[in-house]
Amino acid sequence: MNDSDENLKYCPHCGTKIDRKASFCFACGSELEEGAEVEPEKGEPASKVAQKMERDSAKIEDKKEKKFLTGVAFTRNTILLRAS
Repeated sequence: MNDSDENLKYCPHCGTKIDRKASFCFACGSELEEGAEVEPEKGEPASKVAQKMERDSAKIEDKKEKKFLTGVAFTRNTILLRAS
């Protein structure tokens, strides 16, 4: 291990090499706890992390859309009841 490698660690979430003093991973955005690191083969590749982030983002958007549609239906029903 050379001098520059001594200042690096691996993200426990995606396995990317990062600065030992970093508080978050620049590749996957995970917050890092003090002393948390893994060997590179134990972490997930950044592409898998990106895929998970996309799926999570899609789930959040689906939930937002469902809440919006529920609100629209509630408002419509309320208006229809008051008009009756």
